[in-house]
Parts: sequence; C-alpha cells; structure tokens
Amino acid sequence: NSVELNNFTSAYVSNMREDLKMKGNDYINTLTIANIGSIVFQLPFMYFLPRFPPHILLPAMDLGWTSFTFACYRAKSLPELQAYRFILNAFGAAYYPVSQYIMGYWYAPDELSSRVCLFFCGNLLGGVTSGLLQSRIFSSLNSRNGLVGWRWMFLIDSIAISLPTVIIGFFVIPGIPSKCYSLFLTDDEIRLARIRNKRNQIKDGTSTHSLKPLWNKSVWKAIFCNPIFWVLCVFDMCSWNNMTAFSGSYALWLKSNPNYSIVQVNNLSVLPACLGFIYVFLC
Repeated sequence: NSVELNNFTSAYVSNMREDLKMKGNDYINTLTIANIGSIVFQLPFMYFLPRFPPHILLPAMDLGWTSFTFACYRAKSLPELQAYRFILNAFGAAYYPVSQYIMGYWYAPDELSSRVCLFFCGNLLGGVTSGLLQSRIFSSLNSRNGLVGWRWMFLIDSIAISLPTVIIGFFVIPGIPSKCYSLFLTDDEIRLARIRNKRNQIKDGTSTHSLKPLWNKSVWKAIFCNPIFWVLCVFDMCSWNNMTAFSGSYALWLKSNPNYSIVQVNNLSVLPACLGFIYVFLC
C-alpha cells in the first residue's frame, strides 16, 4: 500500500509530469482527488467491518487496488490518471481501518503500541522501497519496449508486488479470534486468544443482529459528543499536514534543484521515511 502511495510522487519526479503535461497545482489536485476517495469510502468500511469477514474483505479490496494500480501505467492524460487514482484510493480505504480492527482484536491494550509501531515501520519501509525501486527502474528500464520509466514502476508495482500480496492475504490474514480461519494458528492458540479477549474485556465478534444501522442517530451522537473524537481530528490533521514522508514535499523540493538527476532525486527522497523509523520508535 505505502509503496504504491509513494510511487505516485516518484513517478511525478520521473517525467510523469512532462508526459501528462501536468502544471501548476495539478500534482496537489490529483492527490486531493485521490484522498477524497479514501476519506469518503472509509465511512462505509466502518459499517462493513463487523458484518463481513476481514480476511476476505481486505484482500478483495486490495484486488481492486491492484487493478487500478495496473491501470495507472497506461494513463494517457491527466483526467484519466485522476480517475484511476480516485477509484484506487476508494478500494484502498479499507486498508487502514481493517488492519487496525484486526490488530485490536488480537492484542491486549498494553501490547498494541509495539505492534502499531511495527505496522508503521512497514509503511515507512514502503516509502524507502518506492524511491529506491523507482531509481533502479528508471535507470534500467526507461524507454525499454516503448515504455518510459514511470510507467514501468506502476506495472511492476501491480504485477510483482500488489498481486502476490493479495493472494498471500487470503491465506495469512486470520480474521478475528471469534471467527478465525487460519492455516497457521492451532485450535489451542485460537482458544487462547479468545480467553485473552475475555480477560482484557475486549468484546470480540458482535452478532450482526445486535448491530445498529449506519443511519441510527445514537451511533453518531456517541461519536460526535465524545471530546476524544475532536481531539484526535485536530491532532490527525496537524500530523498529516506535516507528513513529509508521504506528501512528497521533500521529493518535489529536490526536483526543483537542477543539480540533481532523476535517479538522485528518487534515491534521496527516501530520507524522510528513514528518519521516520527513529521518530516512530521514540514515540
């Protein structure tokens, strides 16, 4: 997921801007369109999560993500690319809530911080991988078989990285302890997870019949009247507005300096993500 998200910036500084005649705020507008897809479609996924098995839901959505990552390689115009990015992020909206949902059911509260730390390190590793991979692809495959380097990146990302991940996901994601389907966990381990949840007062696997509908006023009242919700909204907005590792601002700054080649820009663009490892572990 994060390899592909960072890939858009890597492609932009690797001549995608010139090929698709992007100018002015086109980069920011494309990111905004994509983010709207992610934001809007996270709401229905909160509704679907308790109703559908997450080990099926997440890989299925990732399959859609993979399909439109593949489509990005053939984009001939900016509006076409923006449409692909919107749909791609709509499928990708499942990634974060489903992954946190699953972790929240398998780990006790005092165990979550270290697991979430590793989870974000995986995200940051995707940022590092994307820049270095794009650098290598551009230097090795640019104009090979009539495809420029940034198109090769989307092609390789979808076929060699995303698609195998989807296939693996169907087999390795265990669902939640009360409805666990796993090739790797033993029955005793699953029972132990259920006992741990009872001990930690984690309500696992609410019956579908007892769930309130999405439009129920009491659900939204409980959310919007909780001060923690508003504190996290402000905190998250401030955090993401400064998330250099994912916004691409550092890569764009490097690109603006004519002393750096495209390969150098992609190599150096991994520095914010590398620093991120230190910050995440400190937190």
